[in-house]
Amino acid sequence: MDFRKIRALRGPNLWTKCTALEAVVDIGEMKFPVREIPGFEARLREWLPGLHQGAAGPAGHKTEAAWGSLTLAHAIERVVAALLAQAGSPPAFSRTMATAETSLFVVIVEYREEEVGRSAFDAARALIEAAIHDRPVPS
Repeated sequence: MDFRKIRALRGPNLWTKCTALEAVVDIGEMKFPVREIPGFEARLREWLPGLHQGAAGPAGHKTEAAWGSLTLAHAIERVVAALLAQAGSPPAFSRTMATAETSLFVVIVEYREEEVGRSAFDAARALIEAAIHDRPVPS
């Protein structure tokens, strides 16, 4: 999993009218649904109890879509949103979009404070990698 770039969108943009971080994420060979990673979702839910609330969907509506069909990029979106919510800054908007390149996704998450949003992306990457490889929560 590689974050090719993370860019701050500091006003109305292609995705939303609010400020957002746009991350271009390459999930590499992990193009399969996260349900195929044994214990992945259970570990993330244990570490982030707020994750059960779902991620913000189109127009900022909360969704409860099953994790089974989600890609690793969608998991990144949900973990970033949960981390921001724990930080007291729940995003009203988030979205994951596929690109023409099958392993490349664009993950967009609203932020209120850019530094907090960027930290949430960094922490999400560490948590997801730990969940994939069944390692302890990074400190």
